[in-house]
Amino acid sequence: MSDTEISVEDIAAEPHRRMLEDCQLDGHVVEQERATAPIDQLDVPPAAMVVSTPDDAAAVLLDRDENYSVCGYNERGATAFGEIYLGLDAGDDYTRQSTAANAAISAISRKDAFELTLREARKVFADDPRATPDLVRVKVLAAICKEWFDLPDERNVITGPIRLSAERPVRCPGDYALPSNLIFLYEPREPTLSAAIGRELRAATKTAVAEYRESNTRPKGRLSRAIFDSFDTSEDDLLSRTIVGVMIGLLPTVSSNLQNTHKLWIANDNEIFRKLRAAIKEHSDTDTFARASDVLSIPMMHAMQRDPMPPEVWRTARKAHTIAGKEINPGDTVRVHIKAATNADLAAGKTDVFTVFGGDRSKTPHPTHACPGYEASMGIMLAYHFSLLEA
Repeated sequence: MSDTEISVEDIAAEPHRRMLEDCQLDGHVVEQERATAPIDQLDVPPAAMVVSTPDDAAAVLLDRDENYSVCGYNERGATAFGEIYLGLDAGDDYTRQSTAANAAISAISRKDAFELTLREARKVFADDPRATPDLVRVKVLAAICKEWFDLPDERNVITGPIRLSAERPVRCPGDYALPSNLIFLYEPREPTLSAAIGRELRAATKTAVAEYRESNTRPKGRLSRAIFDSFDTSEDDLLSRTIVGVMIGLLPTVSSNLQNTHKLWIANDNEIFRKLRAAIKEHSDTDTFARASDVLSIPMMHAMQRDPMPPEVWRTARKAHTIAGKEINPGDTVRVHIKAATNADLAAGKTDVFTVFGGDRSKTPHPTHACPGYEASMGIMLAYHFSLLEA
């Protein structure tokens, strides 16, 4: 099997493999605690149509003819952190719930995110010059969320890596991974535990929101405040669910792509890592962001194309149509094989990671659910890798 021939089984297994790798950050696997709540909604059929070429993936994501729905996301979300605009199709409800949040996320520039991330990474190394990449990743992502979402507050949500447990208090960034897998993967691993963690994230965030109401204050984070201000005081549950949902969209994607890229760069006795470190040192530009962008952007995107996260997304057919030469009927599931599509682009010499983010939101038209955090995410990833290279 070639690099571009990735099986459906590979897609389903990938998040579980990464989850177990994450849980060994301290040299041991965290004890698993199984939640017992049944999730009948996850009784999905074993077969689904898979689209895997760049053109077919783009067609499903853009959905010009309104052939597809993301309603399945909210069916699963209802068992976990709740229904949010991530699981709504284009329409009045989607517009009302998403506009303020998406605008605030889109307003974070790549350079803004880069500078915040690099500052926090340098703090980690100042405290511990021997800090591991995993420790830097966890602490930096938590610090970014504190800046943007006011969480972790180290009361309701604490800083911590992924674990296979739904015990309180919930952890940032770790506990956002499994609920994300529950939503985006057609065949999620640990669905019952993932849903239980999602419910705990919702409860913790509702408590934080209630504290603002009780003290008659507003969040300080640029994203939490925008979301907070966009909902009526009677909608605190929806407000809380939306904050969780935005964090679930950001954290696991960025975290896993950071890990995958670093793993590729340190392979073969740090071959790529050593070359990039030398290139950073030799670059003449005194502007750190410019140096990082010039040296790291293309290699980073190539690494993401090779091993993207998420490796797939899925949609439910709204009406009969044809895709990739196959007849699709209403209610059928269509899986967008992101990894196969990005691998194909890479093999063809095309540098493009927009498929990883659900499409390019800057274009007209653009997919409804194209990630508004593309620039922010790219800035975080550039700064993280730069911090490891300069350490």
